[in-house]
Amino acid sequence: FTALACIFPNEICKIYEAVENHDLETALKLQGDLLPLTRLADQVTFPVGYKILAEVVGVLKTSYRQQFGVKAKQEAEHIGEQMRQLLREKKIS
Repeated sequence: FTALACIFPNEICKIYEAVENHDLETALKLQGDLLPLTRLADQVTFPVGYKILAEVVGVLKTSYRQQFGVKAKQEAEHIGEQMRQLLREKKIS
């Protein structure tokens, strides 16, 4: 979950603030909004999934040490599109 702190610092801070204020309902809702993104990022080897997520959000433009094969590149693009869709649905910035 800490890998998300660089990508979504405001959301992670809101989760911690909610816990400090004993507002577990809000904390769980916020965490639940991020969980599907985490699951998508975890479908590929760390840290590639989180790099894809960071690129989708616009936090990072990266190059990869190893070139993707055709299948891996298609998978990464598919995961990125699923992430974009979740971000639109959940209205996460």
